[in-house]
Amino acid sequence: MFDATDTALAATSKHALQRHFDLVAEAGRAYGLEVNMEKTVVMTIGDESGELIGTDGAAIRTTRAASYLGGKVSPDGRATTEVSRRLGEARSAFESLSKVWKHANIPRHKKQLVSEALVVSKLLYSFDTLWLLKADRRKLDAFQLMCLRKIHDIGHAYISRVPNSVVLERAQAPLSLSQQLLAKQLQLFQKVAQQPETSLLRQVAFEPESLECRHWGTNRRRGRPRRQWLSEVRRHAISAAGGSEQLLTLKVVNSPPSVWREAVNVYCKDLGPF
Repeated sequence: MFDATDTALAATSKHALQRHFDLVAEAGRAYGLEVNMEKTVVMTIGDESGELIGTDGAAIRTTRAASYLGGKVSPDGRATTEVSRRLGEARSAFESLSKVWKHANIPRHKKQLVSEALVVSKLLYSFDTLWLLKADRRKLDAFQLMCLRKIHDIGHAYISRVPNSVVLERAQAPLSLSQQLLAKQLQLFQKVAQQPETSLLRQVAFEPESLECRHWGTNRRRGRPRRQWLSEVRRHAISAAGGSEQLLTLKVVNSPPSVWREAVNVYCKDLGPF
């Protein structure tokens, strides 16, 4: 359940969610606040069905996807829809700055700085908390190359015969967007790993006094298991640190962010497409 104050309520059953909502509404009334039912929606994940009743006595509107904290939340947990939406917004933002890209008196490196500040930052916002599919990462890299070709006045590869590697070299871009995203994810991994044992975030992510992923003992659905953020980023963190022992003792837990950031940049630059 999502409402206009960016409050999300989650429960495993309809009855538990209804109880949570009633408690929140009751607590708000104590301070003279009312829930805006026009902006409150319910999203169902799985086979659970049934209506929830709002404070006005009517059924709360249900939806198949909801916007929360600037992102699109889908019932299946996939990020493909959000990636497509973000790419559309970023492409629109890039095209709205067409006069900047065509301006002859603005150096190209300054144009790249404008693109990174106004376009790329909007595109990658909060993506470091998601693990994207390979196809989605390719979409990010293709968008980056499209922008760089436009800024440096390089035609499509089929027409100009200039490969993508040469475009990145001319733009002095050591990392693709997917590599930049992985670097952000590895830096976030260090922040979580350096939390004290009493931190709820660390307790949810790792086993006690280790950097092993926390196992909750839930039943897995049939088919190929989905790749999860923590396990995938941890796998890259082990490679960036040079092994599990270095990950635990030196590179992540006890090293300052600048040391880990340098190791991450070197690793992502040598990694190539992944």
